[in-house]
Amino acid sequence: MLQIIAGRSGSGKTEMIHRRIRQSVEENEVILLVPEQSTFQNEKRLLDTFGAQKAARVQVLSFKRLYDAVTAVYGGYTQKRIDDGAKAVLMSLAAEAVSDRLVLYSGRSKRSDFAEMMLSAVNEFKMCTISPEQLLSAADKTQNQRLRQKLQESAAVYEAYEALLQKAYSDPDDDLTRLHELLLLHPYFEGKVVYIDAFNGFSGQEKKILSCILEQAQTVCVALCCDKSSAGMVSQSIFREPDTTMRWLMAEAQSIGIDTEPIQWLSEPHRYRYPSLQAVEESIFRFDGDPYYFDDGAVQIYEAEDEYDEVRQAARQIAKLVRDDGYAYRDITVIFRDAALYKNIIQSEFQKFDIPFFLSDPQKLEEKPLIRLILSAFDIIHSSFNTENILSYLKTGLTSLKMDEVYVLENYIYLWDIRGKRWKSPFTMNPDGNVETMNEKELAHLEELRQKVMTPLLRFSERLTAAENGGDMTKAVYYLLQELDTPSRMKYLVKQFEDNNELKQKETEARIWDITMSLLDKMYTVLSDKKPDTRRYDELLRLMIRKHPISDIPQTLDHVMIGVAGHIRMQPQKAVMILGACEGVFPAVPVASGLFSDSERTALLAFSLPLYDALEGFSYKEKFNAYAALSLPSEKLYVSRYLCSTKGEKCEPSVIIKELCAILPEVPVKRYSHLKQEEYFFTERQSFEECASRWKEDSAASATLKNYFRHAPQYADQCEAIERMLQEEPYHIACADKAKRLFGESMFLSASQTEAYYQCPFKYFCRYGLKAYPRQRASMNAGMYGSAVHFILEKLMTHEGAEGLADMEPEEWLRLIDRYIEEYVQEIGGDAERTSRFMAQLEIIKRNLTILLRQMTDEMKAGSFVPSDFELQIGPEGEIPAYELELPTGEKIQIVGKVDRVDTYVKDQCKYIRIIDYKTGNKKFALSDVLYGLNMQMLLYLSILQKNGKERYSEENRYRLAPAGILYMPSTPSAKTGDYHSEKETNDALKEQRSSLRMNGLLIQDAAILQAMETDGKGIFIPVKLKDGKIPDTVKDLASLESYGHIFSYIDKKLMNMAQSLYKGQIERLPVKGKDTDGCAYCDYRTVCGFEEGKKTRPVINRDVPSAIGIIDKEEGNKNG
Repeated sequence: MLQIIAGRSGSGKTEMIHRRIRQSVEENEVILLVPEQSTFQNEKRLLDTFGAQKAARVQVLSFKRLYDAVTAVYGGYTQKRIDDGAKAVLMSLAAEAVSDRLVLYSGRSKRSDFAEMMLSAVNEFKMCTISPEQLLSAADKTQNQRLRQKLQESAAVYEAYEALLQKAYSDPDDDLTRLHELLLLHPYFEGKVVYIDAFNGFSGQEKKILSCILEQAQTVCVALCCDKSSAGMVSQSIFREPDTTMRWLMAEAQSIGIDTEPIQWLSEPHRYRYPSLQAVEESIFRFDGDPYYFDDGAVQIYEAEDEYDEVRQAARQIAKLVRDDGYAYRDITVIFRDAALYKNIIQSEFQKFDIPFFLSDPQKLEEKPLIRLILSAFDIIHSSFNTENILSYLKTGLTSLKMDEVYVLENYIYLWDIRGKRWKSPFTMNPDGNVETMNEKELAHLEELRQKVMTPLLRFSERLTAAENGGDMTKAVYYLLQELDTPSRMKYLVKQFEDNNELKQKETEARIWDITMSLLDKMYTVLSDKKPDTRRYDELLRLMIRKHPISDIPQTLDHVMIGVAGHIRMQPQKAVMILGACEGVFPAVPVASGLFSDSERTALLAFSLPLYDALEGFSYKEKFNAYAALSLPSEKLYVSRYLCSTKGEKCEPSVIIKELCAILPEVPVKRYSHLKQEEYFFTERQSFEECASRWKEDSAASATLKNYFRHAPQYADQCEAIERMLQEEPYHIACADKAKRLFGESMFLSASQTEAYYQCPFKYFCRYGLKAYPRQRASMNAGMYGSAVHFILEKLMTHEGAEGLADMEPEEWLRLIDRYIEEYVQEIGGDAERTSRFMAQLEIIKRNLTILLRQMTDEMKAGSFVPSDFELQIGPEGEIPAYELELPTGEKIQIVGKVDRVDTYVKDQCKYIRIIDYKTGNKKFALSDVLYGLNMQMLLYLSILQKNGKERYSEENRYRLAPAGILYMPSTPSAKTGDYHSEKETNDALKEQRSSLRMNGLLIQDAAILQAMETDGKGIFIPVKLKDGKIPDTVKDLASLESYGHIFSYIDKKLMNMAQSLYKGQIERLPVKGKDTDGCAYCDYRTVCGFEEGKKTRPVINRDVPSAIGIIDKEEGNKNG
């Protein structure tokens, strides 16, 4: 006997099933067949309703449990059961085995994505009871050549896969087929009453089981969600699937020859407490244009700004229901269509509201440290020891290196760009970079770390190479894990999670070792008789891993259930929240995927090949899932959508919201601005975020909350930070004592430090206060280029002298440059591990130095100034004592540095000092920069030499010292070589080179001294061209002795202001900005400071030298006057 109970959602179908079970259980064996996810809920309900004794007489089964029950009675298959991971590997091997028969898929047979696609297709074939022979039969029927080829090749792979399975495995996808075979032999359901509930449709395998049940059972009662009014319009109804199922059941019963009672239609809604919910169920997707003019508060619609606002509103509603209306969390369900869109936002936002929830979100196994360790080891071998792969391997935390050792090693390999085969050779380069003193101790430590890393990896590589089959490769993986003592390290990792009270993570990680061993066991079993190469083994291992997601289990009994429509257990709830009711999102737009296109699927269905439905059918199924979710709640329905996604895409409302608004026109569509004050604040953490977002708001609620959080110890500092941010208060170190300890009681400053401070105080704080130095490669960058040039010039000038160099031929220069380049390279670690690019750049230095030497020797011959020092050190251990200034508060600052070259000239008992700095770039000196604390280096050094250089330069006070000026000498000449076909081209190139090497700077306003620099006064070398021995009025880059004194005094003031500000903790984010100056350009700390365009800056105004001198003279003159 077949009985069918039909009705729409909430009409009492399940209640009637349970009433009939109560009647049947007194006299018959009863089976209740429900979907797998509903078994626990039904068992609990029967227990609560019937009591333990009667409930025990009802078997609550799913199809999976039914298989277990029947095989427990009649026996089953004893072969080893295979899981999805092993099936994926077998499918890949099957595709490889028939690759010579593949045409359409010949290039994809070994690819993992093809194996996964074919596995999905074969799973569908099995569920739909389609054999390889049926695929070949369909191929013979079609006129579509591509479809025919696809069917033939699919059948070939399917057959090969089945052949591999049957050797040793039992496929769970075949369980229902085997169950059907058993039921054909054994009358398991004879005399039993079978109730079937909560299904909308059945697969081909399940239909065969149902045929046996209909034939054997005393009575079969099936409940289906159908609408009587649309029962005759199956193809156009959202109830298409259950309607089709009902027709099939009746036809099957008739073909078997059993009686069918008239369908019992249930039409009265029993679920809904409020008329609006009943109206939604009655009209959604079937609206006839007759709206319901009432708003009883049971249905609410919300338009959010974005997904975050949408989830926050859902959290507010949940918190309100629990706090104000006495709901339990388990009374509430949240449903969406796109898990990827919401899962991370929900995890973040619900925690702020202290909402316990369960969201079934299987984690990817390949993201776990142990699996990353294994996969990274294969990546290392297959990439010939790629550095990124080695770092990924080390940062799992499961190797023999501690994390601080990993960071030390990472800095070294970044510094020297260690990659590939260099990992296999001992480290020899200086850990401190391109400096003269080798750090032997640190190098030895780094070499020890390298060996710790490489020894197990090299052994792993050797074992893989020697492996005779996939089983041996699996052993190689296991031996690597043992050599690294991974089991102990995994226990330590689990203990860390436990100590940090991260219990969910602890439970997950505790399972990973066993899961990994199970995976390796399967790989060993499947591949012991195969000999894949290491890349193929790696690919198969990754394929197996991808098929082993890690599922969570609920952490509490009372929690909000969250899930995807169509997958979540659809049991009646008091309150349901539907997220993402946007066009194309919910209901989703079906998209063809898998082996067959939509047109191909439609054609195959026409050949009576019982595949899943085409896209049209899935479209109706999407609407049915939406209907089921909307009709689920008995008391509250919340539907929301976002106006604009976080990606910036505008979104339109879906048919759900459009129809709700049409059905219930008096239900308002709310937004955040419509919420009442009391709807904003729930938990302390959430309320603080809400309060912070409206800190400037002038309201009683805002004032109350701010007062509360200011006095809450855990929030007081955050409140201060918010107020500083909103008021744009400068960054500062609140405690002056801490500032003094950070920057030192006696502050040692270099010119580059003062430059950094005046570019931006916060930059100085990061670099020289926190010592957060950016990592740099030991490559031939601008800094190293300059160091090499300085080193070689110092050697040349010190050993050969200016006059000696002037008398040499260029060939001799080249010989000497070669020698000193070799010395330089040896001093910074040698050339054993230098790149070809580095060595090529040394050749460029050699060429440039040859040109520069010609310029220098010509310049020295052209004047009377004599080079006195090269690479002159200023500081406690230097040739010139450090320059000391005392602050009004008693602290002292000392200026240290190094001067590239010092030239002197004696006239009238006065020794004039000129400083020359070699620059690799095209830097131009601008005196106006000094007004802002910038570009002070050369003038500062000149001031120090005048004040502290008496012992070195005055020759026992025979001469007073005076500034002659500062000059920048470019050390990178024009790229033109002078090697041209005509004399004119050669002369033009040499002229351009000389012009590119012309010095610039600030010189003394004294024609006689200027003529001593360049006797003929032509201005070839210095930026001044004399006319008849006099200075033309057009020359601007000059300063008088008095102005030099004012400039030096002004620089002292800048230094003292800087020190005083630092001791006061003033580290303001205040970059300089000007036409040629940008404190943020190339700044390593831009991501830290949070500076944005429009924020406060310190503008730099370019002025000519006379204007800048006028400002300095006026300020210093007034001070001295």
